[in-house]
Amino acid sequence: MTSRENSLRTQSPQSRAGEPKVWLCGLGLALGLVMVVVLLGYVFLKGMEVFTPSPIHIYEISNATGEGVANDRLLAEYRRGQVKRLPGQEEVPESNLFVGSREYGGAFRWVTDSAIVGIETPAPVMRVERTEMGHVLGMPVELRHGDGRVISADDESFRKEVDAVLKEVVDRRAAIRRLEVGEIGTLANRITRAERRVSGIERMQDSENDADTGRIAGIRREIGQWQERQAVLMAEAREMRELQQQHALVLDIIRREELVELSFANIVSIEQPNKMGAFDKAATFGSRFWNFLTEWPRDANTDGGIWPAIFGTFVMTIIMSIFVTPFGVIAAIYLREYAVQGLMVRAVRISVNNLAGVPSIVFGVFGVAFFIYTMGGFIDGGAPAPVDTSVFWGVGLAFIATTFAAVLVTAYNSPKPGRASASETMRMLCTLLWVVFVILAIILIWKNPFFTGFHRDALPSPTYGTGGILWASLTLALLTLPVVIVAT
Repeated sequence: MTSRENSLRTQSPQSRAGEPKVWLCGLGLALGLVMVVVLLGYVFLKGMEVFTPSPIHIYEISNATGEGVANDRLLAEYRRGQVKRLPGQEEVPESNLFVGSREYGGAFRWVTDSAIVGIETPAPVMRVERTEMGHVLGMPVELRHGDGRVISADDESFRKEVDAVLKEVVDRRAAIRRLEVGEIGTLANRITRAERRVSGIERMQDSENDADTGRIAGIRREIGQWQERQAVLMAEAREMRELQQQHALVLDIIRREELVELSFANIVSIEQPNKMGAFDKAATFGSRFWNFLTEWPRDANTDGGIWPAIFGTFVMTIIMSIFVTPFGVIAAIYLREYAVQGLMVRAVRISVNNLAGVPSIVFGVFGVAFFIYTMGGFIDGGAPAPVDTSVFWGVGLAFIATTFAAVLVTAYNSPKPGRASASETMRMLCTLLWVVFVILAIILIWKNPFFTGFHRDALPSPTYGTGGILWASLTLALLTLPVVIVAT
């Protein structure tokens, strides 16, 4: 008798009956993994389509069907097809075409396949990406320089001249951004902070205090110097913007009788996909993908890249980990190994388990209400309704007394060799004292009549009382903390 037969004879009927269920579970897991792989593959392929240059065609649209456009020629990229189903009619296949130039009647067109009577693929056609209003598809006509020179698209040097002008404009655009965001932005922040200091000094100033008057005069001299420097830089940026407007690219977008003149100040990139080989398409794919990851969004977040989202997510994750990892692990170890099992510990465990299952939207609403409007508003402008000074000092004395009592009771309840552990009543008293300690501490902070905020001079414009990475990270930390405690 073989070992296989011996193992089958030694198995109980219950174990043999449960074996098909194990195989079914394995089959379900395999199907789940296959579905995940197929979904990720589909997303990857669709992403490849977005970043891969598509050929641009001239579609001949028959007007006899009643579904043609104003012009019987349409310069467009094919995006996808579908079958239109209308009640009582036959199914009609149609194609979605990207025509660009959304300021001239929309960037997409649906055309029935039967209306397309001819397709051409011209090599010179250009795909122009702009800072605003999306892309433009058109046949190049000429390049107009600021000095009056005009270079026709038939000229052999046309493409080289276009690339040279585009590189000059892109570099100048980056220089303008560095100037405005860097030096001009820094000076603007300095001027704003200095004006707030002046407002604060004037609000607290004694009319006979010459020292404050001298400080205000000194700050205003600095503000004047910064404003002069800012005016010089802004004039320099304005001159650079005027240089951006000197060159223009003229295109024929086919569906308009008039030619379209595009200023290079609004052009980001120029491609000729119908002239690209395999190597050029791969290079364009890499360039598009890299720009998508590293650029800032443009045109109301409909174009450009996702760099701010990537950076914000990374920073939020780091800040969240700083808060969650130590507190979550320490709390879990304490509750599991050191906490005396009682009513309070059971309540904490139940609360943590419940919080781990709360939807994230609830934490988001709490973060907006507590962190932004409550904590942020308190940091900016101080207590919204501070208590009287006498009440504040009375609460302070109660806080000191409660602190001494809580420390003494905690020391008395601490386990010692040769002495029985504290009773449940003493433990409850210790817990109550610490709860009162926390409540009084919150009252002393939240109703403090001596704290008027760090950015009161900037109100009503909020500084911390608005959305930001810090508050988003703390909200995410609250969302993650119960899960870390339960998992640990």
